Amino acid sequence: MTESVYVKTREGDMSQPETFTTKEAAGLLRVSPLTLWRWHSRGLAHPVQVGKGGRLRWPRREVDRLLGISGD
Repeated sequence: MTESVYVKTREGDMSQPETFTTKEAAGLLRVSPLTLWRWHSRGLAHPVQVGKGGRLRWPRREVDRLLGISGD
């Protein structure tokens, strides 16, 4: 799979966000949020935790890796 991840910003340009919520990442990967959480709990996926609550955010690079896109 070789799709890139782009979103339309308020200014109207197409840019790549640095991180995604679990729901956004799951949508891009075409899996459920529960599947992403399971991959994370098994060490197969590597989100970052943010905030006091430890919410997960998915870096663009990790989403690309899971999609099979090389960052090189």
